[in-house]
Amino acid sequence: MMRVLGWSLFSVLAAGSLACTGQISGPLPAASGGDGTTNPAGSGGSGGNNPGGTGGSASSGSPGSGGSAPSAGSGAAVDCSSGTHGAVAEARRLTTEEYSNAVNDLLGVDASTKYPGISGKSVTGYSTEPALSVIGEQGVSAVMNAAEDAALALAPNLASVLPCTSKGDDACAGTFLDTVGRRAFRRPLTDDERSNLLAIYSAEKSDGATFSEAVAVMTSALLQMPAFLYVLEADVASGKDRKRTGPELAQKLALQLWGSVPDDTLLDAADGGELDDKSGVEAEAERMIADPRANRALSRFFREWTETSAEDVASKDKTAFSYLDDDMIAAVNDSFDRFVADQVQSGGTFQTLLRDNSAFVNDKLADFFGLDPVSDWTKVKLPAGTYAGLVTQPAFMAAHAHTVSSSYVYRGRTIVKRFLCIDVGSPPATAMAAFSTLQLPADPTGKETAMSVESRADCGGCHKVIDPGGLVFEHFDGMGHYRDQYDSGKAIDTTGTIVGIGDTTVPFEGPVDLMNQLADLPVAEECFATQLFRYAAAERDTSEDACSIQQISDALTGSDGTLAKAIIQTTQTDGFLYRRGE
Repeated sequence: MMRVLGWSLFSVLAAGSLACTGQISGPLPAASGGDGTTNPAGSGGSGGNNPGGTGGSASSGSPGSGGSAPSAGSGAAVDCSSGTHGAVAEARRLTTEEYSNAVNDLLGVDASTKYPGISGKSVTGYSTEPALSVIGEQGVSAVMNAAEDAALALAPNLASVLPCTSKGDDACAGTFLDTVGRRAFRRPLTDDERSNLLAIYSAEKSDGATFSEAVAVMTSALLQMPAFLYVLEADVASGKDRKRTGPELAQKLALQLWGSVPDDTLLDAADGGELDDKSGVEAEAERMIADPRANRALSRFFREWTETSAEDVASKDKTAFSYLDDDMIAAVNDSFDRFVADQVQSGGTFQTLLRDNSAFVNDKLADFFGLDPVSDWTKVKLPAGTYAGLVTQPAFMAAHAHTVSSSYVYRGRTIVKRFLCIDVGSPPATAMAAFSTLQLPADPTGKETAMSVESRADCGGCHKVIDPGGLVFEHFDGMGHYRDQYDSGKAIDTTGTIVGIGDTTVPFEGPVDLMNQLADLPVAEECFATQLFRYAAAERDTSEDACSIQQISDALTGSDGTLAKAIIQTTQTDGFLYRRGE
């Protein structure tokens, strides 16, 4: 394989240096605040009850700071009557999840874990930001090793991917490139790409390789080529909009809705001109979101939006949570993914997402919730006065907690930052030192600690905004298990008021009351629309994107404003259909 890999190594390095550097977008407009998220869900350390936000679970994303709602979501009128309003987009490398899904969908084998992940600070909180995907020579070697692993796994199973394998002729190798290669590159191969790859296949055959081995080596080369590894589009003049081509739209649809490569139906639609108008794009989006493959991308969006990283046993203290094992952790993670997929696939709305007291349980989680045993995954209703939607799912609560205890700071920060798009800034460097000087009672409750922190002039400004949205969930411990009181025997007070939403305040009596109010709060709905745009665009929004965000927000508030409709509406925005030059 060394003949192939040396050439591919140069190609990937060149693509990385030319396509994936620089800023994601231009300066932010005055109306928008920086999101300030440090890492997407699952790549940092979570904050805790300490004002400095340290000491949290290693599996949780860093708190970062909030992002104020853009002009489209701030009540200001947006004039979208003239021209187009495309979005800036840079080339980027496939994320680990996209790579894994693509290899599995293309070759029917599990992707290697050697493929390099993302690194750096995220502006939006989403893993698809171009700046996160830059790799150096060590990362390129990892790409090479991952491609080799996939090729080795493919060789004995080639017949399941390529029916003509039994013939073992050159025409069959060409068929492989015209089918699998077309999907891998998200477009037909150029003549040069096709001939170069077939030359690798022929050279391996000449060296005595079997047909399957030669195709596997050719596949290893294909998986290292920029056309597969990078999300690439044709250039556009600075400040101008260019309508995306059919293959470019097919690529965007597949990556956004499936987290993978297109299927033949989508590519045929692109080649046939069916994606040249919005109705054709919408028809494909509707088909794709109803496909089970969409659940993978839905999980990624909802996890990255809410900073709900996947839990593992090592992220929690086994003494504090003696019932934890691999099966329990898997159940917690799976239950969250089933909940969000069900919300989208069953006609859920933004309101039901925050209010629905249902949960998906297996035998492990039935016991966790104190329910009767179940034999398989079952959708159940939890106590309506206790549980409310997405945020009271155990995975959300566990991800926003310490290894041992709950974290009202991290939970509150996530509510105001990701659900309300409020910019709360970053803690000062002296935050931990200030916390160590607090005069607290023995076994302080969350509210007692918060009141002491908020009494300080150097801490109170931010914590009066952050803390209420987390204290309301203090009935849920570090794994999201409901408790009547603290271990000390002290009562839990979940009343409070969220401030910082302009002139609006939200007094609440508990988590269900808070979620009921947020579900009807325009700024929360507008913030969700903004998050959908950022996810779809893989960039921080600017003033040029206000019209696209408004379109998504309108879809949410319409008479049939389901989550599925809002997600599909992202594909109808100018930001999706048009690329703007920087």
